[in-house]
Amino acid sequence: MRLYDTVNGTIFGNSFNWWQYQYYAPTAVGTSTTLGIAKNSTIVPLNYQTGYIGPDSNIRMVLSGITFAVYNEFKTATSLQVTIYGYDQDKAYTSSTKTFKIQPADYVNGGIFRAMIQPVQDRLLAASIKFACNTAIRLYDLQYHWTEEAQANISPARSL
Repeated sequence: MRLYDTVNGTIFGNSFNWWQYQYYAPTAVGTSTTLGIAKNSTIVPLNYQTGYIGPDSNIRMVLSGITFAVYNEFKTATSLQVTIYGYDQDKAYTSSTKTFKIQPADYVNGGIFRAMIQPVQDRLLAASIKFACNTAIRLYDLQYHWTEEAQANISPARSL
């Protein structure tokens, strides 16, 4: 999944252009924008979980990691909890949870913090990532890194 900042707002979409969702920034006469959101908008604490993303047709993936970036205009110290959820043909997992202690010196390019989280359970049909933070920061970029592994074998007891 990727976030594309455009003059018309932010576009959420996957890297294959199979789907996209566009967020239109609030507009007001005479206001400038930063990262597609009007400066006079209210940014709330980040608490967001993506939908489950993975290959089509019950193909299992090997998820090597998820790279993300958050934006904090003021470069304030904050704590960001990141959790990867996933499932395979047999069960659901809370694969990894990590708390990033972000310091002002960790931000680059005017307020961007970039990191990667790797799942403990990496062979999945789909994965979701959740961000929880008490600071008003913005999700700036999100990329899933996977390779397709094999067709998942569904138990006959769960097949029609």
